[in-house]
Amino acid sequence: ARAQLLRALAATAASPYCADCQFWEPTAVEDGHALGLCRRNPPAYEGWPMTGENDWCAEFCLQP
Repeated sequence: ARAQLLRALAATAASPYCADCQFWEPTAVEDGHALGLCRRNPPAYEGWPMTGENDWCAEFCLQP
């Protein structure tokens, strides 16, 4: 099932990663890797989830 999801995401964008998602807001670079906040859903108790630029989820939506 995971492989099917990855193929489906790859068909909609060249790279379905957080860095290419309209819901992702870059915030910092740490050890050469960009970090950002996922603003797809309301923040949890401790705030917006922090993700890496190459992370991904099933909520990916390509930036306009």
